[in-house]
Amino acid sequence: MHASRLFSSLPILLLTLLLAACSNSSKNDSASRISHARELISDNRLNAAKIELDSIDLLYPRQVEARRESHHLKDTIALLEAKRTLSYSDSVLEVLSQRSDSVIALFRYEKDQRYQSEGNYIHPALLPQNNPQRCYLQAQVSDRLKLTLRSHYYGSRALRHTLIRLEADSLYLNLHGSCHSFEADGINEITTVSHNECLEALKFIATGSESKATVSLEGTGKPFTYVLSERDKKALARTLELYFLLTDINKLEQTCHKADKQIQFYSRALSDKQ
Repeated sequence: MHASRLFSSLPILLLTLLLAACSNSSKNDSASRISHARELISDNRLNAAKIELDSIDLLYPRQVEARRESHHLKDTIALLEAKRTLSYSDSVLEVLSQRSDSVIALFRYEKDQRYQSEGNYIHPALLPQNNPQRCYLQAQVSDRLKLTLRSHYYGSRALRHTLIRLEADSLYLNLHGSCHSFEADGINEITTVSHNECLEALKFIATGSESKATVSLEGTGKPFTYVLSERDKKALARTLELYFLLTDINKLEQTCHKADKQIQFYSRALSDKQ
């Protein structure tokens, strides 16, 4: 009778011993992976360390301590990455800021404090007072990184132009805008183009800066065509350069701000876990 009970409990005993052995093996394996992840972090191989830590969560879902340590190390990696991002972005931001200062010095900043919430950078060569009774393209970039292109037309007949066609090297680009006209010693028209089309126009002009570029104005009247001057092309290309610089600086500032927030968050999280 006793022998029968002994034999009947033997499978349970063997299963218990087997599970205990597996548990110990799992603990040893997870501990080995944790140790390896620490080494990878020390060697600054952060991506490889993250892969190793992810495997712990997948392979050992019941190893609570191992997973807790894995999450702790992931926070450590996130902190290191945020610090690295902030350091790199700060260094690039310093270089771009110096470059933008030298380019901004070439522009005139205009803002009416009474009516405007944002100012605009305009190249002196494109200011209206420097281009009386002349057909030309004027571009400007605002504090909020908004580009505006205005087509200025002066002549003896009205065009009421809403289409601006740029041509260079057998390529062309059509721009659409709203036209405002008035009379002052002749017919004056100003057609304003939106940000996106302005950006495409400046890229088009800058790309073909070495080639002859023509501007055709089309509306309800007979079309009018003129050649874009070298002075105007250079000023428009400078405006595009300034826009890209200010845009890159804005993105880097946002990246630095985000990285700084992450550093604060993970520093607190790691401090609370100690």
